[in-house]
Amino acid sequence: MKIEALAIQGFGKWSQFSLNNLKDWQVIAGPNEAGKSTLNAFILGVLFGFPSRAKGRNLYEPVDGSRYGGSLIVKIDKQHYQITRLDRTSSQLTVENLDNHTQIENPSDWLENQLGKMSLSEYQAIYSFDLLALEEIKKLSAQDLERLLLNLGTGQGEGWFQYAQQLNRQADQKYTVSTTGRRPLNRALKAYQQDEQALQSLAGQVADFVGQENQIQLKKDQLQEQRLTLQKQEERVNQLSQAQKQYGLYQEAQQIQKKHLQDTVKVIDQQDYQQAQKLSLEIEALQASIDQLNQEQKQVLTPLTLSAAEARQVYQMADSIQRINYLKLSMSETKADLAQIQEKFPGRLPAPLQAHERSLLIDYNKMLAITLGLNGAIILGLILHLPIWLIVFLAVGAIWQDYRCFNQYQQRQQLLARYQPLLPAAILAEQDQLQNAQRQQAQILTQTSELGQLQDELRPTIENLLAKVGIINYQEELPVLYQRLKEQAHLTQDSLQGRLTDTASQQLTLLTNYQERLAALNQAITAIFSRYQVGNMADLMQGLAQYQNYQRYQQRYQDIQGQIDQKQLQVILHNIKDENSLNDQLQREQIEVNNLASAVQQGQEELAQLEANYQAGLTSDQYLALQQNLASQQSELTEALTDYLSQKLSSQWIEQVLTENSAHRFPRMQTIAQEYFSQMTLEAYQQISFTNGELLVINANGQRLPIYQLSMGTKEQLYLALRLAMVKVLEDVVDLPILIDDALVNFDPQRRQQMLSLLQKLAQTHQIIYWTSQSDGEVLDSLTLR
Repeated sequence: MKIEALAIQGFGKWSQFSLNNLKDWQVIAGPNEAGKSTLNAFILGVLFGFPSRAKGRNLYEPVDGSRYGGSLIVKIDKQHYQITRLDRTSSQLTVENLDNHTQIENPSDWLENQLGKMSLSEYQAIYSFDLLALEEIKKLSAQDLERLLLNLGTGQGEGWFQYAQQLNRQADQKYTVSTTGRRPLNRALKAYQQDEQALQSLAGQVADFVGQENQIQLKKDQLQEQRLTLQKQEERVNQLSQAQKQYGLYQEAQQIQKKHLQDTVKVIDQQDYQQAQKLSLEIEALQASIDQLNQEQKQVLTPLTLSAAEARQVYQMADSIQRINYLKLSMSETKADLAQIQEKFPGRLPAPLQAHERSLLIDYNKMLAITLGLNGAIILGLILHLPIWLIVFLAVGAIWQDYRCFNQYQQRQQLLARYQPLLPAAILAEQDQLQNAQRQQAQILTQTSELGQLQDELRPTIENLLAKVGIINYQEELPVLYQRLKEQAHLTQDSLQGRLTDTASQQLTLLTNYQERLAALNQAITAIFSRYQVGNMADLMQGLAQYQNYQRYQQRYQDIQGQIDQKQLQVILHNIKDENSLNDQLQREQIEVNNLASAVQQGQEELAQLEANYQAGLTSDQYLALQQNLASQQSELTEALTDYLSQKLSSQWIEQVLTENSAHRFPRMQTIAQEYFSQMTLEAYQQISFTNGELLVINANGQRLPIYQLSMGTKEQLYLALRLAMVKVLEDVVDLPILIDDALVNFDPQRRQQMLSLLQKLAQTHQIIYWTSQSDGEVLDSLTLR
């Protein structure tokens, strides 16, 4: 059979298309997607039936809606026939003898006889092969390949028939041509076809995908350089900021030393001051008592007495007077304690710290560390190319943390100003005393109010009663007046005159004692004043305040010296003229940081846009995942196809060769295959031997080599040699065209040249239609598809 022409009404991309005058050696060339494989499928479809949904992976539905099918013009025994097959689901087959213009009855039976009763799979196993068939050879183990080659043709009798039946049953368990198609290989083929189509649909996006990846990588490299530059500039700004801080501390220390530490200050002992203060208060009280006694000595006492009711009234005031005495004593002690606390704070006492203010002093360093950590994490994320969403998340957190830190810094500065010049540690240490002072102030206010109320209630009554007994000097304090009134309540009219005489004597004695005590106190306080060369208590208090201020400024000076890096300070003083030049330089460097940060931000936005466009299209994960999945399926499918083909084809070839041909055909096939194999290998291998069930090849040096020792290229050549020899052996039974679809695309130029020469030689007795996508210098007079 020779195919001389074909005409397509509608099949895949082809509609109203025809090829005429096809030769015995017919080359059809065209680029990928030109429709070469579609023409191959069309020829097989006309001869053996179009693919159904169960059988074919590609249905080749007409793209433009033309009627499905077409015809072939073939030459058989010098007669010309037109084989026409239309429609896919309810296919219509007709055969017309063009020489006598008659229709062939029972065209299906006629065509089956012309094809030697071969099925499509049997025809493809012998006369039709493509790149996939050779790729399967690469996946076969040495044992499976040897079995496949042996099954191409042999004559081993009944044992081979039983073996062929066993192989056929095993193959049918893996794949079926029925409409169910649910066996393992059917499912694997369907899944592979779907994934292959999905991958092909993405193939057009690969160029854009690679281009976008290159743009993104280029932008990342540029952004990395900008980030490194920004990092160096930020380090420079940080160094200048540290220098500014060091210089500011240095200037503050100089100011403190110049203004507060140059003059000599007297050292005043706190205990001496407190002792002098106590002596001063005692002197004042004692002097008041002496003045009162002197006044009473001058008065002319009238011998008056109180009535019994008035005396009872006096005794009822005792508890109130006792309460007044307690309040005065308590207030005196509390004021003395407050005076000690007040000495530590010039001016008004600051209020104690609230809970959140205490937290500002304690936790501010932690807050500052977290802030610096977040900013450092952003810089590190930019350097390490972390995902943009993570960097944005860190940036938002850093902004929020910077805002909190700045607010707490301002509040902390206000707090330090309130306690100036104390440091945070000293402020925290004074809190217990300040809280105690606040409680004492409140206690004094309460006691003052109560004391005033009691005095306001008692004084008018006591003064009225004293007036009755002739005491009209009310300059004394209320407890003293009450004591005098109480003494009058004990007197009677008869004993009053004697009592007054005794009282005058007692007052004189008491006055003498008071004066002696006053002289001793004045001597003690004068000794303290002399020690510190002051004239009074006010001068002593001023000297103590000056000494305490001196101590605070000295402590601040020492703290500053502890914070200054002397080596760094020397470098700063050497390189910087003054504070203004340092601030100007820092401002310039900060502007450069801002510009670089803006450039980095812009680069990040551009990178984000590129990545968004990239993600919106084809992603590497999608493509690579599908590609990996397809590769895995291909590996699994190839392995399954190898098992199935080795079983199915071996069974078919064994049965066909052993039943339709005699046992003498394998020697003939072996002889022809040796000739082809020698020509393909440039006579590197001379013979093919089948000895004791093992297939061997013999090279030019006479070495006998098993199949597994051959290279993959040599295995492919041996496979093709045996297949073509099988075609030659069967020519006395059936003569069918050989269809080769781009099977030599992976051959090197020398091997392709040898193969093409062999095919051209074989085309003298068998028509060969060869589809290729390559520009073969050896192939002349080819049809070209556009």
